[in-house]
Amino acid sequence: MKISRYFMVLATFVAAVAITAAPATDTFAAAQRPAKAKAFESSPGYEKLDLRLREAWSAKPTSRKTIECILKATDRMGEDDKAMLAAAGFNARTVIGKIATGNLKVRDVPEVANLRFIQVMELAVPLSLKKGN
Repeated sequence: MKISRYFMVLATFVAAVAITAAPATDTFAAAQRPAKAKAFESSPGYEKLDLRLREAWSAKPTSRKTIECILKATDRMGEDDKAMLAAAGFNARTVIGKIATGNLKVRDVPEVANLRFIQVMELAVPLSLKKGN
């Protein structure tokens, strides 16, 4: 009888320590995120990102990882717009009218998304991942 009572006390103690020591994943992740990331997520630029680009941003907002993106502008992009994209960190490969394709580092997503003329940003899908006929 004594052994089972000691076992129950020990099990209760271990469970209480485990519950109080383990942080909730959302709270822990939020505590680890820089203030700049939180500010971007409440900005109008964040609303321009598609779901997959939001996931790439939330995974590593300070990452130097390069990602492929497709941008849509409100109007036809001129030389000034292209220069602003380059200054924000977007390396344009192709610009046709309102659409631009290229790459940028994950950490530069807020700079590009908050440009006044950018309407939508999407994470590009590599052709190798698309299904063929």
